[in-house]
Amino acid sequence: MSTFDLIFFGALLIALIFTSKIAKKRKSKFQKSTNNFLSAYEFEKVTSIPSEIYRHGFSIFDLGGDELIENILQKVNRSCKTYIFDYKYSPNNQATQLTTQRAIFIKLSNDLLYNFNLKPEGVIDKIKQAIGYEDIDFDDFKEFSRKYALHSSERLKVEEQFPHELINILEKTDGMFIEARKNCLLIYNKSEHEYSEYEPLYLEANKYKELILAST
Repeated sequence: MSTFDLIFFGALLIALIFTSKIAKKRKSKFQKSTNNFLSAYEFEKVTSIPSEIYRHGFSIFDLGGDELIENILQKVNRSCKTYIFDYKYSPNNQATQLTTQRAIFIKLSNDLLYNFNLKPEGVIDKIKQAIGYEDIDFDDFKEFSRKYALHSSERLKVEEQFPHELINILEKTDGMFIEARKNCLLIYNKSEHEYSEYEPLYLEANKYKELILAST
């Protein structure tokens, strides 16, 4: 083995050790923040999530193949059940590469919501609009209408009731997905992954839920 090879493999070993230490430290910090979150917001770790989540056509299940829901947290009160979970999937069905998306599923005790799908507007959405696929835009909120695609089978109800305060928040927020059905919500942000802290996403989702419920 040449001197160059020895230097290369030595540097590689040092990099692997350094990376491993960073990952271990990050995991330890995340575990501590998770325990604090569980205590502060009265969540508990559970092993399953209602199978109903699969029956609503939520877009999270279109992200890739080999999907797996894990790291499930649950909070139960009189009005709803809230689940925070990590959705692991392989982008482009590449089984060797798994990506994690953190999301919140809220199941209400009654059918209180109108149906809609809200997501960041991409190139495909703009093409769909150009060929006549309807997107709900608001003349008074140009930035929101530019950033997000909003679709619903209850278009008139959404146009009349979708909360303006939520629109104002979303105009300043990137990457949000909010999907509502009669008795449940699925909320996630494309930036929230495996070691993201739970509290910011939970508080954000809870605020969105309250604004949407207040508009019904």
